[in-house]
Parts: sequence; C-alpha cells; structure tokens
Amino acid sequence: MAMMIPSQSYSYSCIVISLYYSLFLISFVLHTLASPTLHHCHHSQRDALLEFKNEFHVDAALDSWNKSRDCCSWKGITCDAKSGKVNSLYLDTISLNNSLKPNSGLFKLHHLHNLSLRNCSLHGEIPSSLGNFLHLTLLDLSHNNLLGQIPLSIGNLSSLIVLDLWGNNLVGQVPVSLGNLTQLRYLILSHNKLSGNIPVSFANLTKLCELYLQNNSLGSTLPDMSGLHNLEYFDVSENSFIGPFPTSLFTIPSLISVNLERNHFKGAIKFRNVSSSSRFQFLNFAQNNLDGPIPELISQYHNLEELHLSYNNLNGSIPKSLSKLFKLEYFCLTNNNMEGEVPSWIRRLTMVAFSNNSFNSFGISSQVLDKTQVKWLDLSSNALQGPLPRWICKLTSVEILILSNNLLNGSIPPCLKNSITSLTDLVLRNNSFSGMIPDIFNNATKLISLDVSRNQLEGELPKSFIHCTRLQLLNVRSNRIKDTFPFWLGPLPSLHVLILRSNKFHGPHVSTKFQSLRVIDVSHNDFTGTLPTFYFSEWLEMTTVGVEDDSFMISDVPYMGKVLNATASYISSMEIVNKGVEMEFKRINQDYKTVDFSGNSFCGNIPESIGLLKELRHLNLSGNAFTGNIPQSLGDLTKLESLDLSKNQLSGQIPQNLGGLSFVSTMNFSHNLLEGPVPRSTQFQGQSCSSFMDNLKLYGLEDICGETHMKNPVLEVPAAKEEQVVNWIAAVIAYGPGVFSGFVIGHILTSRKHKIAIYDVISELFPVMLTPLKVSKTLPRTEKGKRDAMECFRVSPPIPKLSFFSNSRNSTSQRFIIPSCRERRNRDEPLSTSSPYSILGVEPNCSSLELKAAFRAKVKQYHPDVNREGSSSDVMIRRIIQAYEVLTNTSRAEIIEGECLDPFDNPECEALDVFVNEVLCFGKRCSYPCFKTASHVFSCDSTGTARAMSQGRGEDYRVQSAVNQCPRSCIHYVTPSQRIILEELLDSVLDKPYDCSAEAELLYALIVKAQFENNRYRKPKKKQPESSSKHVDWL
Repeated sequence: MAMMIPSQSYSYSCIVISLYYSLFLISFVLHTLASPTLHHCHHSQRDALLEFKNEFHVDAALDSWNKSRDCCSWKGITCDAKSGKVNSLYLDTISLNNSLKPNSGLFKLHHLHNLSLRNCSLHGEIPSSLGNFLHLTLLDLSHNNLLGQIPLSIGNLSSLIVLDLWGNNLVGQVPVSLGNLTQLRYLILSHNKLSGNIPVSFANLTKLCELYLQNNSLGSTLPDMSGLHNLEYFDVSENSFIGPFPTSLFTIPSLISVNLERNHFKGAIKFRNVSSSSRFQFLNFAQNNLDGPIPELISQYHNLEELHLSYNNLNGSIPKSLSKLFKLEYFCLTNNNMEGEVPSWIRRLTMVAFSNNSFNSFGISSQVLDKTQVKWLDLSSNALQGPLPRWICKLTSVEILILSNNLLNGSIPPCLKNSITSLTDLVLRNNSFSGMIPDIFNNATKLISLDVSRNQLEGELPKSFIHCTRLQLLNVRSNRIKDTFPFWLGPLPSLHVLILRSNKFHGPHVSTKFQSLRVIDVSHNDFTGTLPTFYFSEWLEMTTVGVEDDSFMISDVPYMGKVLNATASYISSMEIVNKGVEMEFKRINQDYKTVDFSGNSFCGNIPESIGLLKELRHLNLSGNAFTGNIPQSLGDLTKLESLDLSKNQLSGQIPQNLGGLSFVSTMNFSHNLLEGPVPRSTQFQGQSCSSFMDNLKLYGLEDICGETHMKNPVLEVPAAKEEQVVNWIAAVIAYGPGVFSGFVIGHILTSRKHKIAIYDVISELFPVMLTPLKVSKTLPRTEKGKRDAMECFRVSPPIPKLSFFSNSRNSTSQRFIIPSCRERRNRDEPLSTSSPYSILGVEPNCSSLELKAAFRAKVKQYHPDVNREGSSSDVMIRRIIQAYEVLTNTSRAEIIEGECLDPFDNPECEALDVFVNEVLCFGKRCSYPCFKTASHVFSCDSTGTARAMSQGRGEDYRVQSAVNQCPRSCIHYVTPSQRIILEELLDSVLDKPYDCSAEAELLYALIVKAQFENNRYRKPKKKQPESSSKHVDWL
C-alpha cells in the first residue's frame, strides 16, 4: 500500500558572480583599446601559433589561422601595436580536447600578457613551463579537466594580477610560492580537490581583492587574514576548516562578502571593532557548528543585504536591533534552536526562511508599511500557535508561503485573497486549521502548489480551483472534507499531483479527462461504484512514453518548484508509504507516476484500460470490492515497480504475463478468491508468502512458502472398504485426544465456583504453547529478528475492514484482539487459578458487583494518568484487565463494548503522551534529532532509534518542536490508553521474524485514527479529576 505525502524542501547555493563581470571588463578593455597594428606579425610568432594549432584538431574553429593572413588579425590574437609581438591569446570555449605539452609552441610566445584557455576541454597536468611567462598578468585555465598539482613555477609570475583555475580536478596543497604573487588581485582556485592549509605566505598578498577557495578539501584553521586590507570578497565555503569563529577576518574594513558555509567552525559568532561605515553586504555562516545567540553587533552592518545562519546551533531570540538593517533582503535561520516571536518587520524583506526552530508566536506589528516586499516566507516546523496574524494578509507580493508543521488553528482567513494573485506555493500542512477552505481562488492564476493536508478542514472543495490554470499539486489529505469526486478538475492543463486521501469523499467516480495527471491518491475515502472500462484511456500523461531526464541545474526552473534568485531555489518533495515504510523523495521526478485507489468500496471489474498507463510505476487497488479476473493488460505496464490488489474479491488465475514485469519488486494478491498456479518467474519467487495468503485455491507456492502449503490439487477417487477402515483409524487418532481433553476441560469448568476463561484452561493444559520464552527487555533490536518464530503463541483471526473504527456503542459483533509479545514479556508468569483474586484484592466468594467495583478501583489506582512516573503502571493495567476477564468469563472486546471505552473512538483525555513509531525512525541519522531537541523526554539507543522515556509532556514547547522537526513523521501525540495499545502492536511488528503486514497495517491505521479523533477532543467545561474509573486501558 502506498501513500503520497507531498512536502517541500529547499536549498541555497550562494554564487558570487562579480568576478566574471570583472574578468569581462578586463577582456573588453584589452581587446577594444588595443591600437591598430603598425607592424606585421613576426614570422617567429606566426610559426609558434601554427605549431600550437597543429597540436589540436581545431581546423574549423580556427580557420582564420593561416599563412595568407597576418597573424595579428587571427581569431583570439592581439599584438603589440609597435613591436608586432603577440601579447594576448583568448581561445575561450574552443574545444582543444588535448593536453598542454611542456614543449608546446605556446611557450615560444614570450611576450604574452594575457592567456585565457577557459572551457577548452583541456586535460592532463599543467606544465611547469607556464612559469616562463614573466610578463603574464592574466592566466585563466578555468572549467577544464586539468589534473595533478598546481606547479610551483606559477610563483614566478610576479606580474600576475588574475589567476583563475576554477573547476578542474587539481589535487595536493596550495603552493606556498603563490605568496610571491604580490601584484595578485583575483585568486580563484574553487571547485577542485585541493587539500591542506591556506599557506601563511598569503599574508603577502596585500593587493588581493577577491579570494575564492570554495568546494575543495582544505582544512585546519584559517590563518590571520587581517593584513589583507584590500580584500573585498572571501569565499572558503564547502571545505573542512575547523576552529573557532574567525573573528580577525572581520576587522578588514574593505570586506563586502564573506562565505564560510559548510565548514566545521564552532563556538559563538563574535565581532570586534565594528564600524558604522562597514561595507558588508553578504554574510553566510550556514551549516557549521556555531552556537550561542545572534550578536547584536550585526545590526551595525547597515549595508547588509543577505544574512545566512541556517543549520547551526544558534539559540535565543532574534535581536530587536536587527530591525535597523533597512537594506536587508534575505534572512535565513533554518534549523537552529531559535525561540520567541517572529518579528513583524520581516515582511519588508524579500526572503525569510525560519523553518525548523522553536518560534512560538508572531510579533505584533508596530509599523505601518504601505508596501510589503516579502516574496518567500517559510516559518514551517516551529511551535507557532493560535490563528494567523493579520499582517499575513498584507503580504501582497508573496510568492511562496510555507507555514506547515506548526500548532496554528482557527480558520484559513479569507483575506488571503489579497495575496492569492501573486502566490505560487501555499503550504499549510499539519496544523489544526478548521472550517472550510475559503473560496478565494478566482484570481490564483499563478498558483502552482496548494497543500492543506493534515488539518481539520470540512465542507466541499472550492469550485474556484478551476481558475488555477497553472496548478500542479493539490493535496487535501487527512481532513474531514465531505464531497464527491472532483471530476471538474480534469480540464486543469498542468495538474500533475492530486491527493484526496483520508477524507470523507463519497459516491462514484465520474469518468473525466486528466490529461496531465501523474500522481493520484484517493485512498481511504468512501468512493463506491464501478469504474468504466475506458476509465483510464484519456490519462495522457501516464500513457505517453517519454524520455527521462533527471538533470537539474540551479539556473533552470525545476520541475514542481521554482528558482527565486541565484541564492535560493524551492523544490517540492513527496513522501510515500510503501509496505509500511515511509520513503521521501527530495524532489518529485517527472517520471514518477502512481495510482492509489485503496481503502474504498469500488466494485465490478478492474478496467482493462489500466494497461494503457505505460508510464505507471506504482498501482494500489487494495481494500476494495473489485470482482472478476485480474486484467491481462496489467502485463503491458512494463515500468511498474509495485502492485497491490489485496483485499478484494478477485477470482480466476494470476495472469502469467505479469511474470515478465522485470521492474516489479513488490506484489500483493492476498485476501482474494484467486486460483490456479502462481507464475514461476524471478519477480514472483522473490515475494513473501503473505503476498498470496487467503487464496485457498492458489498453488505452486512451494518455493515461496515452503512444502507445507497447498500444492497442485489432485482429484481423488473413493477407495474400497479397507480404505474406509483406515479412515476410521485415522479419525480415532485425530479426534481421540480432543475428546479426552474435552472431558478434562469440562471437569475443570464444573469444579470452579467462578467461570474461568478458556485461555487459562488451555494455559494449564498446554503451557508450552502459551508461555513465551524468557527474553530480556534489554535485548537489542538487531537481535529481535533472530528470535524463534514460536516465541509467542499468536492468535490472528482475519482482520475485518476498519473494525477498530466502527462505533463501539452500536456494534454488536465482537472485536478482534491480537495478543502481542509486549503483553507476554511483561507478565512474569501466566495468571494461575488463584492469582486473579489477589490482583483485584477480592475474596473468591465475592459478588459480581463487588468484583466490578474492585476492578474499577484498581484501574483508577494504576491508570497512566495517575501513575505518570510509575514503571509498573502499564504492566499492572494489563494484569488487572486480564484478571477481570478471567473471573467474569468476559472477553476484552466485551469489556470494551460494555464500557464504551475504545480509546481510539472516544479519547479519554487530551493527547499529551508521545508514541514513537520505531519502524520509521532513523534516530542518529536525523539532521535534527528529537533526542537533542527534547532530551528530557527522548533518548537514543545504540541502534540509533529514538525512544520516549517520559510521558505527559505534550504541552512542552521543546517536545512540540521535536515532533514538528521529525523528518519521518514518526512521533505522534496520543492518550495514555492509545499509547499502550500502539506499543503492543509495535512490539508485535518488530519482534517477529516472519511477515507482520497485518499488524503493520493495523498500527498505521490506528495512528491515523488517533490523530483524527484526538483533534476532535474538547476539554470538559468543568474541571475533571486526572483519572476516571470510566477510562480504561484495555490492553
């Protein structure tokens, strides 16, 4: 079963391009200001150039290079006006596709001042002969494939002003000899594989204006740069520099831009001698290990335009003095520990990214702004509470508004129509917004993505969506929207992703044209009816075979996203739940095509037109009432990767051509009426046995399930009389022990004053079957999968569809129970015939009323609401319920039915406990783990899995931050009763070496149910005691 959960991710790539303007000006001046040639090119110069040309295969590109023309007029050549000597050679972007030879004719041009071989497909090493160009002022070998080390001889070029080796594969250390280039103003060694330190000799480069060393493997600490008093641009990003924040660097008064991103600097950000005349325009300290507060002194950089502090450990609140930075346009604080309020002055900026912090309120606006400039506002994954502030509606220029994963409530304000004309992306996912989606989209012609999933929205979809002609993604999953299928969205020309999952959509599907649809998820609704044979025939985007192109450049507009400018891009991402595991796609690839209709009430045949969706990767039709045969046309879906047809009423044979689907890794045909042989192919043989269970007439499963499963049925002819004698003997052998056991059970039942549950009777007769092996609670998770499959006796009756979600007050059928390993391990020994009385504290001759009163008193005594810190609370609750079950001969389901105590249907209190779904958690690999955000509640075991060690702290903002920041959405707010049940199921899933798909599906279903019902819980008007005897944890 697959589920799509779109979300978003963004990245910053800071590229300073002023260098190339400078180089362009240099080239332009050198070319245009050169005087006309007074003397012809020297023959020696011409011969050297022709020799150089012949070293490469560039006849077409250098046609002008021939003896019939003066060499000073050749392409890329500039000569001295008086002497006729070649002084400049510019062959940029001409594909030479060879290496520079040490004895090349190039090195006979001794009067060269400027040499530019940029992007010429050069490879091999840089020859040391370059050090002989003593008059060289510009050397540009950037964007080639040069290897080896930077030759020491370059230090001989004492007149060099520009040295550009950007974008090669150079290795080794930066030569100390570069410190001899005292005239150097521009040094660019970026995007290579250089290592070691920055040489101390760089202190001699006092005329240096721009230094770019980014994207190498340089390390150690930065040397003292304070002597470089002409330095304006400094970029050492994406290296491995360590040590404290380089305070001395910021004493250089000429600095305009500093980029320290993606290093290992640590400690507090400290400045000194900050001058009000500072020229700083760009500061990027992102992705280091900096901590402490944001210093107030930053506010004195009055020319600052961009401030990037993301992915550090900064804390405290945003200094109020930063409001004085009137030129600030970009302010990024993503993934820190910032708290307090989000200041209202940020709306005058262009881009604000404050996601993944602990901000809990919006600042009150004290300024009257006639015009707001913010285009990108990302406040996601914080602890923001209450309704949206009024100033949000005044953002008339906003293009991207992301407020997901907070605690916001109230209605979505209709005044957002003021911003809707400029919005391209609106993300309000995972809050507590209620009411209807406002009908404000008549002018939303620029809207690309709208995500309001995981809220409490009701009503119908606004019909004004039809005006969103650029809409690509619409996600309303996990709300309470009650509407029919929105067939009227079909004409939207760009709609690629439509997610209606887990709502109250109902009725049949009207056939319509979704020509651009690539992802559709309508699972877990109340859709009914049949799908016409031609239903999928006009879904053109999934039927047309396209050319895959996963390439992406920041300068291009990405699919399902946009580029804000050279420093920031936004890309939507998506999560799917497949086989109970969430998988996140950081970006939605154009080739990702999926259809999920699971968990509805569709009936009739699966349309043959499904086979037209040639580009389909994932198909899930499980949990419906489809009948008839599996379409042969499914074999045409050659790109299919997963197929789930389970829990339907499909009959006939599994088509043999499905065995040819070479990309399929997961199939599920379980719980149908299928028969005949299972295709013998690699794809089928690699599936688990559970993928075919509950199809009694299927055979050919020996290699998949083992020899114990059904083989090819053989028609047997009745035998003679002597065979009947053998059958009678077999019957006696089979039924004799059963009859004897019946007499024994009857004797035990009639000899007791109180009726005893059959479970205890069997536990006395067959203790080996029902008593688990002794297992230490500290057994690592990695060892759990190695336990014997018979560790726990497990009773798993067929799971009725959504049986936990039925109304317990009106249900007359008994609910099912799955005993789990947690229940068995927490019990030192099975209850004996006398221990139930002692547990409840009653005498054997007590009345039924006394028994019930004692039961309620014990539940109240050990209820998790009362015993928050009691380690034995969960264990005792289970023992008390089991004892009451035994002494009253009442099943647990009947206890729940009689008391109306289903905690997932009627939450007993606010959901302030936390449950960690360890199936999804990857703990230490989280970029921002919960056990660091809220260490007083969460811990991390040796395998990297997070655990909740303390409960009842759901109102703690640090816990809320941890939950909101979890990238896997594996932490959930639950009530104590819900938590006990979910922990039971989790252990059952984790502890079994065989397939536990039923428990995994139930676990996920109960989590979704808990989220839905807990959002509906309302506090009592009058104060209630912390625990009530009517609130029982029934597992």
